[in-house]
Order: sequence, then structure tokens, then C-alpha cells
Amino acid sequence: METPFLRHGYYSPIPVQPTDCPRYYPLRNRQVPVQRQPKVVSIPVQDAAGSERRRSDSALKIQKAFRGFLVRKNVNKIAAIKREVDEMEMRISRKEMAELVRSDAKERLKVNETLMNLLLRLDSVKGVDPGVRESRRAVIKKAIALQERVDASAEPTTEMDSLSCNSQNSKEDEGGDDEEVVKTESNNKEENNLVERMVEENEKMMGLMRALLLRNEKQTGLLSSLSQRVEQLERALIDDRLKKKKKRNPPYCRNNSSRW
Repeated sequence: METPFLRHGYYSPIPVQPTDCPRYYPLRNRQVPVQRQPKVVSIPVQDAAGSERRRSDSALKIQKAFRGFLVRKNVNKIAAIKREVDEMEMRISRKEMAELVRSDAKERLKVNETLMNLLLRLDSVKGVDPGVRESRRAVIKKAIALQERVDASAEPTTEMDSLSCNSQNSKEDEGGDDEEVVKTESNNKEENNLVERMVEENEKMMGLMRALLLRNEKQTGLLSSLSQRVEQLERALIDDRLKKKKKRNPPYCRNNSSRW
């Protein structure tokens, strides 16, 4: 009998020859283990005394920086005013300007006004440092000396005018006397007008001085509020650091460590 396994191609008469070549396996799925270094976390240790010391040092640094800023600002203001005073002195020392100041009362008034404005600007500068105060005092003395010089230059002319008027009065007749009376009246009117203008300008200067005083008060208030704000920020920063430190080191961890 024929076995059914030999029918319909179930059995292949061709023998399978074994191969001596080694089998190849791909290395794509193989993973090489990588050794990772342990992560080191540094925990800062803060000392209460050290934090207080750092706080005082930082406050001193802020104060020194702010004081230096104020000193530089005031010195720059004084230097600018001193340059203007020097320019005014050079103008007055010129021959043409000196003659104009002697002869014209309006020009003298303009010079005195400019010098008064410079003095008011110097008064508004705060003397936060002895060096600033000394430099301000020197510039004030120079401006006052210039004012006295301008006022003194007008005195000889008035004396000469009075002498010339007396000589003319002695030489002229009655008609000339009447003309001189009219001239003196006109001169008196001009002087009264000048006095009124000076009074108005003095009132304006007083208003400017009041405005400067109010501005200085506002600036001092702003500075005090800024210093208080800095102190509040420093306190808040220290409180935040203490809270973070307490969160990192809770009390139950300390008790367990003491038991062990």
C-alpha cells in the first residue's frame, strides 16, 4: 500500500543539505546600558547673623550710592551756575558794556536781575556735603561782589549829574529854571516807573522762591518715600528667604533626625 503522505507533493524527494555558515542576527534592537552619574544638589546654609550683616552692608551701599548721586548732581548744578557768573563777569569787564552799565539804568537793572536769578538757583541747591556747601558759598560771594561792582559803577555818574545840574542852575535864567523843573519832574517819573518795575520784579522773584521751596519739599517727600520703600522691599526679601528655608527644613524632619 502506498502511504497517503507520499501523494500530492506532501513529500519532497530532494534532500535538504545542512549549511555550515553561521546565522547573522541584526544588532538594531540591542541597547547598551549607560551609567548615569548621580545628581548632586547643593543646599545653601544661611546664618541669621550673616543675613543681618549682609542686610546692613547692602543698606550702606545703597545709601552711599544715593549720596554720591546727589553730590554729583548738585556739583554739576553749581558748576553750570559758576560758568554763567564767569560769563557775566567777562561781559561787565568789557569797556563797551561797562560804559553802557554806567550810563543806562535799564541795563544795570537787567544785570542785577540775571545775578539775582543765579543767586536764587544757588539757594535751591541742597548742601548735602561740606564740599558742596563750600563751592556754593564761593559762587554766591562772587555773584554778590559782581552786584556791588555794578551798583558802584552807577554812583559816580549820579554825583557828576548832580554837580552839572547845580552848575547849570547857577548859569541859567528863570526860563531855564522852569525847563529844569520840567526835566527833573520827568526824571522823577522815570525813577518812579523804575521803582515800580523793580517792586513788581521782586514780587515775581518771591513767587519763584515760594515755588522752589514747594518743589524742594516735594522732592524731600519723594526721597523719604523711596527710602521707606527700599526698607520694605529688603524686609520682604528676608521674610521670603526665611519662609523658603522653613519649607526646606520642616520641624518633623528635625525631630526624626534627633531621635536617630
